[in-house]
Amino acid sequence: MRAGSRSCSAWVGIVRFMQNRRPPRTSGLLVGRKLLQGKLLDVELSIRGILRGYYGLKVGEVSRGRFEARVHELIAGHATLSMVIGGVLAARAASWSEFMRLHREMLKIARADKICQRLITTSGVGGLSR
Repeated sequence: MRAGSRSCSAWVGIVRFMQNRRPPRTSGLLVGRKLLQGKLLDVELSIRGILRGYYGLKVGEVSRGRFEARVHELIAGHATLSMVIGGVLAARAASWSEFMRLHREMLKIARADKICQRLITTSGVGGLSR
């Protein structure tokens, strides 16, 4: 048996243990957070698709925080486009704020758990993945 496979089985055991002892409140938070995360990505991709497919405008590579400002730059001067994309951006902002609220709540739970604290000390492991 290789040494690496032994440590890997230890990780699997810890993950299974953590999943089995997770309270229902935590599971609900995780599911809701993941749902909002997926919807945020869908909205951003839809905005990119509308801009490029119908108007030939490319958002390009931008950070999550700069995305909205970049879209506003592109839609300036297009009345109809501003109305449509403006509404979608407002929905994105509301979803983002709710996602961050759930994310912060999950981080509080992860920081309070002793096993999670130990796992987080490992390089490349965080409280939650985004």
